[in-house]
Amino acid sequence: MTLVTIPSSQRAAFDLVLSCARAPNRPTTAQAVDQAARRVEDWHQVLRVTRRHRIAGLAHQALAASAAPVPDFVRETLARRAGAIARAGLMLANESIKLDAAFRAAGIEVGFLKGPVLSMQLYGDIGRRHSRDLDLFVDPADLTAATGVLQRLGYRAAGGMAVDGVSDWVQRLNQWDFRHDENGTLIELHWRLCPNAELAGPLAATLVWTDADIGSGRTIRTLSAEPLAAYLCLHGGLHAWSRLKWLADIDVLMSVDPGAPQRLLALADRVGLQRPVGQALWLASELLDMPLDAVTRDALANDRTVRKLGEVALDTITTGDGATELEETALGTTRVRLSHFALGRGWRHWRAQALLALASGEDLKLIRLPKHLAFVYALLRPVFWAIRKATALKAGGARPAARQDERAVR
Repeated sequence: MTLVTIPSSQRAAFDLVLSCARAPNRPTTAQAVDQAARRVEDWHQVLRVTRRHRIAGLAHQALAASAAPVPDFVRETLARRAGAIARAGLMLANESIKLDAAFRAAGIEVGFLKGPVLSMQLYGDIGRRHSRDLDLFVDPADLTAATGVLQRLGYRAAGGMAVDGVSDWVQRLNQWDFRHDENGTLIELHWRLCPNAELAGPLAATLVWTDADIGSGRTIRTLSAEPLAAYLCLHGGLHAWSRLKWLADIDVLMSVDPGAPQRLLALADRVGLQRPVGQALWLASELLDMPLDAVTRDALANDRTVRKLGEVALDTITTGDGATELEETALGTTRVRLSHFALGRGWRHWRAQALLALASGEDLKLIRLPKHLAFVYALLRPVFWAIRKATALKAGGARPAARQDERAVR
């Protein structure tokens, strides 16, 4: 595939990052890493892209095993970043164990989505996969009790939302943020798998939960099997796969055995997630060389909507030669939000997505209106969007170029 948005001078650096994101147990991965590393000229760009896509842990492991001539400052920087990821993963794992015990004591079933437990599932290493927060999943009926548990543990709801106020927005939102008063841990408490209930509902009915190892002989409840892969495809699709770490997750899961992609596609057919799953498999095949049988490859390539979704994702992945955050571009997230309409089929999906476009959790954090005035958010949405975009652009533009380079190699 030709990534036309990346100039040839930076393509070697991006190719190396792609190679590092491949499933490590695939026989061709080590050779791809070695060959790509020998073509790199701009190693600072490699560091910038790995940081942007949050795969420093994967890159560190891949290049540590390579005999290619990698500069010492690159190895040292990646080792330092990987160490930070490992320490954060250990802290989040310990917090997960504490949270799991508290929810069990309260009689609430809680599931952990992604985070350090996924790193253990995929790599057998709590620090390989970058995690910045914990995603908890509870039944909507347990939402008020769950927020009470978090409050007792020292967590406070984002935007000053009262604990009992979160439940007022259960139909409009799918999650709310909580942050610990002392240790700063960020939690996203989910009661639906994604904002659009038409996308989330069918998959939720098929979820398979298991107790998975999170280290030190402790286990917590998390997703497994094809429903885990389908959820990760849905999550990645909603972000238009703007970070390669999410695509790397799918590549590892699909590397379990040759039949994994077909089983995932079969589940996608049953729960209406053909498009986000197709987008994920097409991208992983094109960018990470994930093996797909010829029939599946042709079917995905000939699906016009899947191909268009894939092109949107390629744009987000390669923004600024793969090193620039979408929020730092003028309309970086707009095309991503528009792509949500294509992730599902039928008028119910489109109607639900249109209603979601009228307000968001970010709007609620800026200003709190009584529930009976919720319709006003639709009128204020453009104003809120402009405020957030101006703030993001100002923050990004305020950094001198030299400062950005320093930040990229820390």
